Amino acid sequence: MLQNFITNEFFHFFLIFMRIGVALSMMPGFSERHVMSKSRLLLAFAISLVVLPVLKPKFPPTPDSLELLVFLIFIEVFIGLFIAIVIKLIFESLQIAGVLISNQTGLAAAQIFNPGLAQQGAVYGALLSAAGIFIMFVTDTHHNILAAIIGSYELFPPGNMPPMGNFSEVVTHSVSKSFELGFQLSAPVILISFVIHLSMGMIAKLVPSINIFFVSLPIQVVVGIVVMMMTMTAMMSWFFSVLKENIFLFIG
Repeated sequence: MLQNFITNEFFHFFLIFMRIGVALSMMPGFSERHVMSKSRLLLAFAISLVVLPVLKPKFPPTPDSLELLVFLIFIEVFIGLFIAIVIKLIFESLQIAGVLISNQTGLAAAQIFNPGLAQQGAVYGALLSAAGIFIMFVTDTHHNILAAIIGSYELFPPGNMPPMGNFSEVVTHSVSKSFELGFQLSAPVILISFVIHLSMGMIAKLVPSINIFFVSLPIQVVVGIVVMMMTMTAMMSWFFSVLKENIFLFIG
């Protein structure tokens, strides 16, 4: 009797740990390269231990066959990956917006180390990504992310095959939403940049002797910085409103 109890408890804990651990290993803020893997594992272990008494009734009994055990583990890993990918795709809109802004302000060739990607990237992409992670923890949005992982057990009960068709539809929508949101975030800079290019084109026609490229580049850079300073607050507010909408899909 005691052996069966211990076996069931370990089985339930292991399945919970698989979903939470896989989700945290890819979740923005938790999956950054400067965050130690041991820290992520310890956090996933602690959360799994805390929610075990609450989620235990939702789990099926310990399977008798190895094939069924592997199937249950695969489902939990797949759901954890799905949750992390959906949220991570929304965060990628910051990188997309940063690349668009850098291209429009003449800073496309200026590369800076992006700690989130652990490689060189656009200046504004690194800025927006770092700001997004920072604001996520300051505003406790990461609590909503953890609540979404736990709330996913209501949407996707353990032991049941998830709806693959709906999963692919949500991922496709998240990809398109990421590009749409990236364009929306960079829209003010793109609009101002269009006005600058239009003005410089008119000046180049009126005064052909002016080296228009030499004159326009500093203006683009300075105006881009000014517009970013004026719109940064609204930009991040809009981003987090969209992010929370996607998080609440799992919380219900």
